[in-house]
Amino acid sequence: MTTNDILIAADQGTEPEGLDPAERLLWCRMREVYRAFRAGEISKGIGQDCKVAALAEYRQASNRLRQGTEAQHRMAWIWQELERYSSAYRKERSLDTADALMQAVYGLQERRAKG
Repeated sequence: MTTNDILIAADQGTEPEGLDPAERLLWCRMREVYRAFRAGEISKGIGQDCKVAALAEYRQASNRLRQGTEAQHRMAWIWQELERYSSAYRKERSLDTADALMQAVYGLQERRAKG
């Protein structure tokens, strides 16, 4: 769902289904801004300022949500790699598979520290 779709839905007072937490935050903020403007509680200028602030907050929350998801995927990938190498070592306990496991562990640590 686009930002514009969320703003339109907030203006109409209808909450779209399937919003992520950042989108829900934007929708709630803008619904209140539109309500306050219609009730005459705020001016158009203040409403615009509130809209700019809500969009900035939305972008920040959306980025945090995306980064958290990416971190979860990275951790899942690391665990899968460790499982793959440790499973190979359990099947064949040789120096080569032990070296591959150790390289995977220390290589993953290096990549994680850099990334």
